[in-house]
Amino acid sequence: MTPGTLFRYASIIHAIIAALLTLLIAYEPLEIPRIISGGSAGMWYTMGYLMYLIAGPLGSLYFSSLYGERKSIVGTISFIIYTIGVFLATFSLIYGGYYAGWMMHVYPVHNPGQQIPTQQIHLWLVNFVLPAGIGTALAGLGALIGALGAIISRK
Repeated sequence: MTPGTLFRYASIIHAIIAALLTLLIAYEPLEIPRIISGGSAGMWYTMGYLMYLIAGPLGSLYFSSLYGERKSIVGTISFIIYTIGVFLATFSLIYGGYYAGWMMHVYPVHNPGQQIPTQQIHLWLVNFVLPAGIGTALAGLGALIGALGAIISRK
């Protein structure tokens, strides 16, 4: 399979996942709008979601158009690194932001008079800084390798 084909299939899968993530926002029991509108830890969710929309379906579609049907080992390596990076970065942000936002903005609504200390929430959220950073670095490295691979494969 060529890198262009891999990225094209990945783009379709990413589009389906993005659509499901979007539908989850409307699923009332998850209370995602409350988490997003609450800001603070909920912004992690928002950033992960937006990054996924851009890097997942759109990024993969872009790379599929760069490679077309040309064979390239560098392109295949790029695909692997980029895809792992996108998933690791965005889903670290989405999960970490959702759960921390839930603790901050949803839990107190359903448990009046009870509040989880903000410091405790942020200490829990810090666990996602490294995975999100590593994922972002991998996605960026995969994108650079992909761009170079596309240039090299055109010659």
